[in-house]
Amino acid sequence: MSLLCNYAVRDDAMPQNPVWDVQHLPMSPRKESALTPTQITSIRAHTQVWRLTRDDGPRPNYRALIDGMDVMIGPLCASASASACAAVTWI
Repeated sequence: MSLLCNYAVRDDAMPQNPVWDVQHLPMSPRKESALTPTQITSIRAHTQVWRLTRDDGPRPNYRALIDGMDVMIGPLCASASASACAAVTWI
């Protein structure tokens, strides 16, 4: 909002930025969580079982789901220690 008002002030649409002195709302601390290697393996196994046991419609492309998960996990492993990601197997 402040950026928008700054543009309006710059273009003489407003005399001043009313948002300039507004303080940020207090936020509660965020709980950080991460999947363990066991949970990742379990998700992969459940995805494969889901593919085989699904009765309605065509079989889903479970590899796309697993590959998508690996794409999201990959950069995290690159920034974490090697031992923490050693249990993640790339298929």
